[in-house]
Amino acid sequence: MDNSRIDPAAASTVKSIADTRDKILRAVTYTFSIIVLPAFFLSVNEALDKHRLIEAVVYIVAYISWIFFGVFLSRKLTYKTRSSIILLLVYLVGVFILVQRGLSGGGTLFLVTFCIMSTALLGLKYGLLAIAASVCSIIFVGVAMVGHLLPFDTEMVWNSTSMLSWTLAGAVFLVLSVCMVWTSGILQTRLLNTLSELRDSQEKIASQNISLIKEIEDRKELEKQKKEIEKQLFQSQKLESIGTLAGGIAHDFNNILTPIIGYTELVLYDTEKGTLLENNLQEIYIAAKRAKDLVKQILLFARQSEEDLKPVQVDLIAKEAMKLLRSSIPTSVEIQQHIKSNALIMGNPTQVHQIFMNLCTNAANAMEDDGGIMEVRLTDVKLDTEFNKPHSDIEPGDYIKLSVSDTGTGIPPDVIESIFEPYFTTKASGKGTGMGLATIHGIVKSYGGEIWAESELGKGAVFTIYLPITKKRTEDKLYQPEVLPTGVERILFVDDELPIVTMNSQVLDRLGYQVTAQTSSIKALELFYSKPHAFDLVITDMTMPNMTGDKLASELIKIRPDIPIILCTGYSKKISDTLAAKIGIKAFAYKPVVTADLAKMVRTVLDEAKKPAQSLNSELS
Repeated sequence: MDNSRIDPAAASTVKSIADTRDKILRAVTYTFSIIVLPAFFLSVNEALDKHRLIEAVVYIVAYISWIFFGVFLSRKLTYKTRSSIILLLVYLVGVFILVQRGLSGGGTLFLVTFCIMSTALLGLKYGLLAIAASVCSIIFVGVAMVGHLLPFDTEMVWNSTSMLSWTLAGAVFLVLSVCMVWTSGILQTRLLNTLSELRDSQEKIASQNISLIKEIEDRKELEKQKKEIEKQLFQSQKLESIGTLAGGIAHDFNNILTPIIGYTELVLYDTEKGTLLENNLQEIYIAAKRAKDLVKQILLFARQSEEDLKPVQVDLIAKEAMKLLRSSIPTSVEIQQHIKSNALIMGNPTQVHQIFMNLCTNAANAMEDDGGIMEVRLTDVKLDTEFNKPHSDIEPGDYIKLSVSDTGTGIPPDVIESIFEPYFTTKASGKGTGMGLATIHGIVKSYGGEIWAESELGKGAVFTIYLPITKKRTEDKLYQPEVLPTGVERILFVDDELPIVTMNSQVLDRLGYQVTAQTSSIKALELFYSKPHAFDLVITDMTMPNMTGDKLASELIKIRPDIPIILCTGYSKKISDTLAAKIGIKAFAYKPVVTADLAKMVRTVLDEAKKPAQSLNSELS
């Protein structure tokens, strides 16, 4: 039997019942030992007086055996075996005394004891069997003594007893024994019922206790899960707040960048090539485009924008990150750089920058108390199939190996397995979100790379990253004037930012278009309502007071369903390419839009709008 499946409560109840029965056996043994003690002493004393040494020894051995099996032999034998041995001893002593001393020698007292003990220890059925055995023994001993059938000499005073006396003694014994046994049986039945009720009560209590313990454990587990969920929810809300803040920053920053890029392009268009002014303007243009990319990365970090991967030169980002870190970490932390790679990976500059900043900041934090050395290594390696065996997630090929090590406190073995899990942090509340390493792990995996950590307590930690190398290369593009598509169509341009309106009006005017500018969406709607066919195209901003760009577009389409509309936005969660197309907007652009992209988009939308009209004219002709 599988002990592991035994109910602890049931096992406890069985043990309790066994203990109770053992106590009953001991109590019965003690009680009847005391009751028969006078007869025992009398029999032993008389046997010694008459020099019947064997008889005295039998009494003594029987009494000691009785006590031994009833009290001291405890659990070595089963309850039923011990009870049977004790009852047999009592029965044999009673018969022995009956044979030796007749009816008045105390033998009947032992037989009565035998009957009562049988009932008390084994039940009423065994008590009745004991009565039958005792009565038969009395009659058989009487017949043997009256007829002188015993093989040894007995006292003649007892042998002269008539058979009638033995018969009457047997009858009286029978009546008294039955009464006493029946009474004992009733008491035992009540005792057993009480024990059964006690057992049932114990089982019920044990079952309730188990249920209560399980309920308490379940509640503790639910409370633990609740706290964990609350913690994750709090972190999610923090990230959502960061995302909302990032969106607002992106919108305002894009509105600032739009005139910077636009006016720079306008000035570059009129500036003589090769001059110092042209060089300075090109630097402004490149910096503004980098700022544009930075805004995209802010939105990407906030998980509100998707960004395509492009070739990234990691060493340049590494050096830039090291310069930034040097001014922000304690001087007790020495930074050692071993950058020996100028290879490119397919990635995202801001994400790569984030990898360096996070790993190096963690390394510096591990040494902030006692200082130490932070080592950053960047090398090119070629991974073969042998390396692939223990790292099945990474394909053989050319890789950049990035390692960041420190001489800090190290990471405990029970912690290092969980460091890449979201929301896991060992920092104090308010000092970490638990998302840094999880974010890095996600970035590395999305690039087709691998990351792992090694550490020894008291000796520091090493984070190693492998990223696949790409052969593609890109450079920052200077502003190059090109032949842009032009036109003579009439455009209604709407934006609440006056610098953007002024700049785009100049750009479109240079392209040959007739521009009507408005800084109020309400006034633009009123103007269009009064002259619906005075415009061939509408370009509108998304986020404006009183009426947003998407609502303005819907109202304009109601007035004139065939009017083409271009919607521009610095950032908005309310609009997307899909939703814009559903409204009827023909093109969707993110600020800041460079002149070349704007010119091509305007020309494409106008040409697409003319196709249905040309097809209709062809059919009519």
